[in-house]
Amino acid sequence: MRATVTDNTLSSGPNPRTTLLGRAAQVRREEGIVGLIRATVRRYILRVTYFHLYVHHHEPPLFVPPIVTLPEHSERFIWNNAEADEVATEHEDLRDMMRHARRGLDSGAAAFCVYSGWRLAHVAWVATTRKGRRAIDPLDYKIDFDAGEAWTGAAYTTPEFRRRGLLGHGCLRRFEYLMDLGVKVSRAAIDVKNESSHRVTMRFHPDVIGIGRQVKFLGLRWWSQRLYVTPPTL
Repeated sequence: MRATVTDNTLSSGPNPRTTLLGRAAQVRREEGIVGLIRATVRRYILRVTYFHLYVHHHEPPLFVPPIVTLPEHSERFIWNNAEADEVATEHEDLRDMMRHARRGLDSGAAAFCVYSGWRLAHVAWVATTRKGRRAIDPLDYKIDFDAGEAWTGAAYTTPEFRRRGLLGHGCLRRFEYLMDLGVKVSRAAIDVKNESSHRVTMRFHPDVIGIGRQVKFLGLRWWSQRLYVTPPTL
């Protein structure tokens, strides 16, 4: 396993600076002071997370999820911070929703965004370079960018817009984008506890190649993985 130092991991939700105290108060109300201490240890001192590891092969026909229906629906890719500034004059700024978004856009990653009126309903990321991926994704599974592979990940749906097919739609749009670039393979990882995202991902028939484990302890991260000899039926 390899240890690396990180300042923070990707936040797949609202800006933690504005919600941290609110989350702490909610945990204390629901689980008491012992539950709050336990949650603090898991999040900031010691945390072990397991991930499904996927390889997607981008060949037609792709799975086409149901059509997304949202009030005042619009969507677009955002390629850099100048575009993000422009979009933020009419829509919620994705950089206020996701940690490291500004750095990701400066590093070559692209964000696919779905809006309902002013609200940002869904965002999902894609990168075709090592620098772009590293700006967003803290996990250490290998992606061979030199061989033309790509990364997808860091998808987040605002709670009030969940169960509307936005993750599947975001996967389809990113895979179509990669196909247009001639990219035939991308890799991704999803927390094994995130069963809903795993189910959506499996509709695109990826190869599930193994399980990854990330251990975080006091700002250090260790990554290890176990690849399957025979892929399981999941």
